[in-house]
This record gives sequence, C-alpha cells and structure tokens, in this order.
Amino acid sequence: MATAPITTIPLGGQVQLVVQLTSGGVVVVPQPASFAPAVTSSDSNVAVTPATADVTGGVASLAQQFLLTDAASDTFGAPDAITATATAPDGTALTETLSLTIGQPATSPFGLSMGLFAVPGAAAAAVKR
Repeated sequence: MATAPITTIPLGGQVQLVVQLTSGGVVVVPQPASFAPAVTSSDSNVAVTPATADVTGGVASLAQQFLLTDAASDTFGAPDAITATATAPDGTALTETLSLTIGQPATSPFGLSMGLFAVPGAAAAAVKR
C-alpha cells in the first residue's frame, strides 16, 4: 500500500480505512469484484464515508476504502470500535472489529491473528454415535 498503517484517528482529524478479504490470514489477490464491505463506528462523533482516492496503489478498489472523520468536538481518549462486515465469496458472513482510542496511538502497532488448522497426519477425532 502507498502509506504505512496508523493506529488511531486524530482528534478532529481524518484517516482512510482499507478493508480487504483474507483467506488463511493472507490477503486474497486479486480481490473479488463483488467484495463490498460495510463499515460502522461505535463513536457517534466518527463519520464513515466512501473514500474518493485510492491509498493502496490499485491493490484494493474504492469500494473497499472508507474515510473516517472525527468531529472536532469529540473527546480526546474516547474509545471507538470500527467494525467492518462483508460476505465472503462462499457466502460466509464476515465481521472484524478494530478497537482504538481517539487521538491516542496504541502502545504498539502490532497484534496477533489466530486460526485453527488440522494437524497433518493426525488422527481425526472420533465421532460419538
């Protein structure tokens, strides 16, 4: 992408959010043409609108990019949860939430992603009959 990820919305400021479909923790390339996420904010002072400029260098469509605009009257340190919802190509409903604090960057931009996978060569669990 063209810019580095940030970890907060500046008080009274604006950031751009990019939502991408992943499979097994890896971004799906190319993104399906039908992939159209929706984004909401738990903070009524944060407006979510469609983006008008691509910050990904063509990696994600504008349908996957959103402007998050915080009101100048918001409270520094207010908690916010940005939630993206979408439907995967197989029909699975997807939801992801990004928790942040208005005006305050997270102590670390790093996080964890977890997934369960079958162990190669391991015996399958017995089915109770």
